[in-house]
Amino acid sequence: MAELRVATYNVRGLKSPVKRNQIFRHFHRDKTQVIFLQETHYKHSKPPNLSRSIYNLWFHSTSDYSNKLGVSIGVHRNTSFTLKDIRTDPNGRFLFVKGIVDNQIFTLINLYAPNKGQKNWLLDILPKIDDFREGFLIVAGDLNISMDPSMDSSVGKSAITKTALSAIFKGFRSRDLKYNCQFFFFFYYWILVINITLLALF
Repeated sequence: MAELRVATYNVRGLKSPVKRNQIFRHFHRDKTQVIFLQETHYKHSKPPNLSRSIYNLWFHSTSDYSNKLGVSIGVHRNTSFTLKDIRTDPNGRFLFVKGIVDNQIFTLINLYAPNKGQKNWLLDILPKIDDFREGFLIVAGDLNISMDPSMDSSVGKSAITKTALSAIFKGFRSRDLKYNCQFFFFFYYWILVINITLLALF
């Protein structure tokens, strides 16, 4: 099994070269190979040229109708990644990338859910993931859901209850789901991590 160290982060804009450099260096120090970024704020015609950065292979899903959207996946220059397939969202809310690392197929999914209607959005996106996926699947991103309302929400409640969220994934692939506060572990090559910096070392 190939090893891949990944991380996810909502950057709230990544147009500043100084900010990009700080973020890339942080993940480089952590030996992160693939980074999943949300709210990059890039437009269709204006993603920056990052071919000379520490993370030099990039895939973007952008939107021209809002400057608060966009998701990207970046691969470290020392990681050999061969692209097999890619699927983007015209609204800049999801990005599916499939590729090969050390002869192992990985499917990388980056999600940025809307502030409202998360449940229906997830129900719509999960079958698309199932159709696209191959090999080892990693799903990461910002689902705009408070996993622990007592700590993460000023109003003390989440937009979706843990029971409802668990039911969404249970209905999608119940035998693969194990739930605990911060993680959804999908066994048989499934993993979903929400709103944390370090995802996993496989």
